[in-house]
Amino acid sequence: MRSVLEHEDLREVVLVGHSYGGAVVTAVADAPASRVGKLVYLDASALADGQAASGAFAEGTADALTAMAQSTDWLLPPLPLAALEVHDPADVAWLEPRRHAHPLRTLHESLRLTPGVLERIPTTYVQCTRHAGLVALFGVDPLAPFVERAKSLGWRLETLDAGHAAMVTEPARVAELLGRHD
Repeated sequence: MRSVLEHEDLREVVLVGHSYGGAVVTAVADAPASRVGKLVYLDASALADGQAASGAFAEGTADALTAMAQSTDWLLPPLPLAALEVHDPADVAWLEPRRHAHPLRTLHESLRLTPGVLERIPTTYVQCTRHAGLVALFGVDPLAPFVERAKSLGWRLETLDAGHAAMVTEPARVAELLGRHD
């Protein structure tokens, strides 16, 4: 993705990462300073240098994910839609064929960043507040440590009364919220 920023000569890009995509946009943010203008974590893993997603989630989450991948030992099946708070039949019908397994190893890979890279980029964390399904699946809110990290770093913190798949269940509200960050 960094090469896209360079080849297309993109500047002041707003990177939005959802769930594990937070790790991806964090890695991409380690690009030349003029390329990335803002970071938005949409109910996402917001990793620090040297962290892996599996070690940064709330305690016990990594074990639960590993157990979910036992049938293949390397591929994490999609989380149940109920855990994502997706219940509307139209949303289920749209989302179900677009869901895919996720390589488990990516959750265990440590992120390496240039020192100070995240401090130079304005960052917002959007916390979706309906996590009952995630808590039921994992026994804890797996994203809670990232909300605490956002608070401790002084990032702009927004809350959205939606489940983890807010971009599916509440697309207009997500778009409106993201539009406020210019």
